[in-house]
Amino acid sequence: MLPSNEYGIYIELMPMEPFPDSPFQDADDRQRQAGLEGEVAFYERLVLEDPKQAAAHHNLAIALRKLNRPEEALRRSKIAFELSPEHSTLAFSLGLSFEQAGYLPEAEDMYRQALLLEPNHPGVLNNLGRLLDSQGHHTGALDCLEKAALLSPEDPDIALNLANTFLALGRPTDAQRLLTSAPQTAAAANALGISLYVQRDWQSASACFRHATKLSPGFAGAHENLALSLLHEEKFEEGWREYQWRWSNPDNGLTPRLPAMPHWDGSCLGDRKLLLHAEQGFGDTLQFVRFGSLIPKSGGNITLAVQAELVSLLAGMPWADEVISLDEGLPSADVHAPLANLPSLLNPTGHLVRSTGAYLSLPDPSLRFPASTDEQKTEVRIGVCWAGRPRHEEDPYRNRSCPAEAFQPITELEGVRLVSLQTGLSLDKMEAEHGAALFDQPDLPLTTFLETAHEVLRMDLIITVDTAIAHLCGALNKPGIVLLPYAADWRWGSGNGPAPWYPSLEMIRQEVAGTWSTVFERAILQINKQYLLNQR
Repeated sequence: MLPSNEYGIYIELMPMEPFPDSPFQDADDRQRQAGLEGEVAFYERLVLEDPKQAAAHHNLAIALRKLNRPEEALRRSKIAFELSPEHSTLAFSLGLSFEQAGYLPEAEDMYRQALLLEPNHPGVLNNLGRLLDSQGHHTGALDCLEKAALLSPEDPDIALNLANTFLALGRPTDAQRLLTSAPQTAAAANALGISLYVQRDWQSASACFRHATKLSPGFAGAHENLALSLLHEEKFEEGWREYQWRWSNPDNGLTPRLPAMPHWDGSCLGDRKLLLHAEQGFGDTLQFVRFGSLIPKSGGNITLAVQAELVSLLAGMPWADEVISLDEGLPSADVHAPLANLPSLLNPTGHLVRSTGAYLSLPDPSLRFPASTDEQKTEVRIGVCWAGRPRHEEDPYRNRSCPAEAFQPITELEGVRLVSLQTGLSLDKMEAEHGAALFDQPDLPLTTFLETAHEVLRMDLIITVDTAIAHLCGALNKPGIVLLPYAADWRWGSGNGPAPWYPSLEMIRQEVAGTWSTVFERAILQINKQYLLNQR
């Protein structure tokens, strides 16, 4: 959700004047104004005449960086620094060249070296902080950027980078305060929109994202953020249109699949073959696959390409003629469409598919549990999942995962058995989750979503954070409780009460960002009301 932060432009250096003993003090400055290519040619002549002139190598590196010739710039920056390693500007420049060339650990090292030489350099502090933040080291970034902001309080790029770090650390009000007084560049307007979105002010967030797209019409991240905010406002038609920008946004990690065939426009297939393909996470596939039932086939043929882990689960979709794995490559077809395009093509509000009950049919469960018995059930079986894909881990507003030990109060209820449906965590991560020992394990391992679906159906209730398990539970029309962070995703609406896309699910959202205790208190009340009190 809202991955599209843009950072302040890294601070480029001014050219250095030659050192006092340079024979080039009287060089004609007009030659340096002949454009970047002219600058390169000028400084190349200088370094040929005097290879030990650090300033000439440095200035040549600056021109090469501006021409996006990173490896050449890096070579010149290295020479300049080797000639004058005590000069902070040259250390800074070498860090810039390392970063532009993609050598991020080396760039970090050189920024730190520059700070040893000049601890109060706002440009170096800004670049190091921005680099650390982009790599997920938000606390270290905060130290650098707060110091840079004190040294250069009017610098808009430092303010923007500090605001992005505030957002990553779950401090949206601090980001909002900083950005409200900053110049309204497109990147700043986008970041301000994120700070408002996280605080659940969708209307104001949408206004900021719109402003960002007006300032920079090709800013794909702002367009995608606008789409998510509009979906929260239930302005679905415009929201889905803006959502098309996701393919142009490099920050969201999508890999566009561009088959050599036209996009499907939602018309009757007739004798045509349609290729539908998944594009994002498991939960997105499970949510949007239901729109396939609305496709006007009229004798056409549909191939559904999804993640390998979902193939066996979705093989029984009645409208799909074939279900294949994306790993096998995409077959030829007459037209194609990503799954998340189906709402805009068929039913933007989703009202035609929201109340359909179970829309997944499973093979005979005896194939997985041949030894099952009809023993009398004496306890309420609850399947649980506490962790999703690791994102926003330091942001209490947006972190979807909760500690496994947060389920402790539920384990203390009499007549309750908790079974872990958690998958996707490494062994080290599972061992670090001390609360994982609170739960029983499934009788058989869960390696595919079909296996997990059979396990879901054996439970009386599912309690899960916002993961694919929530979508699976809803798609099976199984009773469930979805535990949501304060800034829950658009598809959960208000985040409290019946889930808008899944009639069998109840939602409980954090009242205070990062506070799960009240969420579990409300879940226990629901368990007691719907299950335990009926047994007494």
